[in-house]
Amino acid sequence: MNKDIQDVINKINTIPIFDIMNVKGYCVYIEGVIRTFVYAADIAREAGLITEHSYSKAFRTTSGAKNVSYTHDMIRWDRFNHYVNLSLESFSRINPSILPLIQLPIHRESYIPCELALIVLMHCKSKKALDFQVKLATIIMPKIQQDTIEFYEEKVNELRYIIDTNRDTINYNIAVLQDIAEFGSIRELKDTIMNMTY
Repeated sequence: MNKDIQDVINKINTIPIFDIMNVKGYCVYIEGVIRTFVYAADIAREAGLITEHSYSKAFRTTSGAKNVSYTHDMIRWDRFNHYVNLSLESFSRINPSILPLIQLPIHRESYIPCELALIVLMHCKSKKALDFQVKLATIIMPKIQQDTIEFYEEKVNELRYIIDTNRDTINYNIAVLQDIAEFGSIRELKDTIMNMTY
């Protein structure tokens, strides 16, 4: 494969596309297929696979002790991975090309194939999860893919411009050499060629 084309593909493979409807994702070109990956924690949050964790902390103040309560959401990775594991046998029969893209267990740092995200979401039956299935399939995935395609087209157009510019320069140099060869001396031809190489 041409080095310039490979450079474009490598750049496409590293495009980060952040926060399309609160979901981080990116596309990569793998074995002739553009694959879309999404951040698993965003999928879990939007699917409602979270539990609220509350705790309090005591502080000493000049007026005495004071308790402050905090809450934060914890992702239920056990449930998320259970849904993933339920789908693996079907992936192996129906679309085994997805399996190498899944790194188990899924955790807070994981990006997962969009196909797997949809499967996990299908196990979640809340209205929020059902609405998010439609958003992921019809808004988020197409947006990530469109941004990647636009980036690719921009890089291809830059390469075309470079090729066209070089072609014009080469054609001009050939015309000069032809003129010298037809009307000039051998010495003039050698000098021109030497100047072109430096």
